[in-house]
Amino acid sequence: MPLKITCQKDGFCRGGQKHYRAETIWPDETFNEEQRQQLMEEPLLHVVVLESPEPEENESGSNGGKKDNSGSSSELLKPPYTEEQLKGIDWSDLTKMLGDEYRPGMNKETVIKMLLEKKGAVS
Repeated sequence: MPLKITCQKDGFCRGGQKHYRAETIWPDETFNEEQRQQLMEEPLLHVVVLESPEPEENESGSNGGKKDNSGSSSELLKPPYTEEQLKGIDWSDLTKMLGDEYRPGMNKETVIKMLLEKKGAVS
């Protein structure tokens, strides 16, 4: 399962990765079992095991008839947008908005910065 990690000290290394104060979502395949155990036992890290990702939408754009209660506003949000608007968007929606430029290990601040540079921002 993916891990959400925040660190008390920016740049702290554990499990072969640097960790930061900003929340970072790491895909399941990033860490082996030994590394995951090290992360969980590290006092400088706050680690949350996330549930499996939500099912992908099918080709028609529906999610199998399930009602979307996420409250996501990213579909309504069109550029240019403000940093505050982006901060209020769910992590999974932010990464979808970034598209192919998203890389595992990116944190929310980096994704927001890239979206602002890519799509334009309102000051």
